[in-house]
Amino acid sequence: MALALELSDTTSERTPQPSGVAVQSQGDDMETNNGELENECSPFENDGVTNKLECLWENQELIEPLQMELKKVKATGLTTIVEEYETPTVIGDWKPWKIDESEEMQRRDCIAELHKSYREMMRKFDILNYQKMYAVGFVQQNEFQQFQVLLQRFIEDEAVQGGRVQTYMVVKVAKVQKTKPLPAVEQTEEEKMSVKKYLRGEAADLGELQDKKLKGQLAVREELYGKSAQAAAQAEKWLMPSEGGYLEVEGIEKTWRIKQDAIAAEVDILSLRKQFDIVLPDLGPYTLDFSLSGRYMIAAGKKGHMALLDMKNMDLIKEFQWDIKLCKSFQVRETVRDVVFLHNQKLFAAAQKKYVYMYSDNGTEMHCLKEHGAVTKLQFLNKHFLLTSINKLGQLHYQDITTGEMIGNYRTGLGRTDTMEVNPYNNVIGVGHSGGTVSMWKPTSAAPLVKMLCHQGPVTAMAFHSNGHLMATAGMERKIKLWDLRKFEVLQTLPGTTKSMQFSQKGLLAAATGGSFVQVFGDLSGSQEYSRYMGHSIAKGYQIRKVQFRPYEDVLAIGHSQGWSSILIPGSGEPNFDTWVANPFETRKQRNEKEVRSLLDKLPPETIMLDPSKIGSVKPATKKEGPTKQDIEAQKEAAIEDAKKTKLKKKTKGRSKPSKVTKKKQEAIMRAKKPFLEKQDEKVKKKRKRVEEENQLPKSLQRFARKVPAS
Repeated sequence: MALALELSDTTSERTPQPSGVAVQSQGDDMETNNGELENECSPFENDGVTNKLECLWENQELIEPLQMELKKVKATGLTTIVEEYETPTVIGDWKPWKIDESEEMQRRDCIAELHKSYREMMRKFDILNYQKMYAVGFVQQNEFQQFQVLLQRFIEDEAVQGGRVQTYMVVKVAKVQKTKPLPAVEQTEEEKMSVKKYLRGEAADLGELQDKKLKGQLAVREELYGKSAQAAAQAEKWLMPSEGGYLEVEGIEKTWRIKQDAIAAEVDILSLRKQFDIVLPDLGPYTLDFSLSGRYMIAAGKKGHMALLDMKNMDLIKEFQWDIKLCKSFQVRETVRDVVFLHNQKLFAAAQKKYVYMYSDNGTEMHCLKEHGAVTKLQFLNKHFLLTSINKLGQLHYQDITTGEMIGNYRTGLGRTDTMEVNPYNNVIGVGHSGGTVSMWKPTSAAPLVKMLCHQGPVTAMAFHSNGHLMATAGMERKIKLWDLRKFEVLQTLPGTTKSMQFSQKGLLAAATGGSFVQVFGDLSGSQEYSRYMGHSIAKGYQIRKVQFRPYEDVLAIGHSQGWSSILIPGSGEPNFDTWVANPFETRKQRNEKEVRSLLDKLPPETIMLDPSKIGSVKPATKKEGPTKQDIEAQKEAAIEDAKKTKLKKKTKGRSKPSKVTKKKQEAIMRAKKPFLEKQDEKVKKKRKRVEEENQLPKSLQRFARKVPAS
């Protein structure tokens, strides 16, 4: 309790200061605090001396400041407010604030200096960033020398003297090459082949040029072509990451002995989904067609069943049937002979019993094309927006689906045909006839461009390679022939007969042989020699109607009498697709933009020809053509006018009489006409001689001819 007594003694003393009230109140507060301390320490009194010391030690930090404050108050007293501060002071007259111009200029100079230094730092930062990106580009192009120079510059922290790195690079690279040149990297054979694929033919021979300026310009251009080809070949491994492959076997094994069950056991789950069979025995046989991207398929049964499928998600988009009179009972269905997609999956055309109909993807009938008649085959030229058909009477029709105009309607004159294909290289239509003849047509010609005898019997199937130079035909004499369209010669003859054939994107040839058996031939050696690659047999008794490769997939679709099937053919499809040509994952906006772009880029029918490389080239010089009849008459009239306008000299002794002047003018006109009359007589004589030679009898009968007396 010594602490409480000491505090009470200390607070009992009073000082005669004006602020006694404040001191009294503070003393009361201190007494209250002491009482609280006493009450706080009171529980420890019964615990002995040790507890008292611990209590004092705990509150020592609070006690010491209080003691110091009390001593200070005793010595000086509490501060009070001075009377002069209690009344407000009177402020004198207000004066304007004077700004020191020197300080203001100094402040502006500081701000300008700050901005200048900031701009300089940002300029250096931009230059360093540009140099860094330039160095990254060099690393990607394997330019190690220049990258080392840039790296050395960053390490040495040299002063930046401009935004152009090329000048500095040239100097530094020259120094590095003087010290230690790096060896040149040679291209491998594979890299050379990839570069050659992107070159624009053979380089121009510049040695024969005499003009130095032209020679230099062409040399620069050839160098740019080489660099662009190298850049395209280098980017190919990034833009085309997937590589196509074929079945490979070891030893004496054969690829055509590998069954679909063995392939299904080795492929991934996504590829396994592409192998299936759809059985619809009551509505077949089926014909098939794929969209350009390969995502959508349209299947049409001969008895009137149609189905539009999304092959990516394996969803049925629309399924419908037709009948002739649109009656309530669907017992009498209408025959569907062929079906084809138009420019996208939103429209397709079907060759029904009497006419050709166009439908949307939801089954709505858009148009009825009665001009085509009873069509047996349909084809669509997507670059020209032309729907092509051939009917039972052998009439070939070309119709523009954008305007509805009938571009061409021609009679082939070779009877009914069930075979028609389009050459993807030049969009020329090939038609196979019952006499073994194959004719090729374009919409602006009433006569066939080519007419070739391919088989001794009727042509049952035909197909064109994607490069446009190879054609396959099949005849009833059980032969499949491969033709070179550049020479119109037979390259190879394979045994077998087929009703449907097609080339894949990578050049494999699928043929439905033997009714229920499919054979796939391939040129695996690259020597235009096709051999047996794979085979597949469906259930016995199924009659195959159509085989169709799915674009950008290793899948072959087979339409037969009991539905359709899908099998895996490794190496048949293009592994990399171009989204500007065909995008399997396109959205609605992309599809609409592509449709507008394709309409703007639509080619006129006149661009269809056997050799499309001639478009845009200069017509070769031919023999000089003679003037026309109108030109000869114009020259003759001009010569006569010149003769009439000639002025005659005036002569004496009666030689300038009007009669003689008129006679001289007539003589001048006759002289002007004479060369034209002589040429006309020569033409008449040549024509008469040619007619006599054509009507001349053979030597054995000339003695019986009537002799014409010589005049």
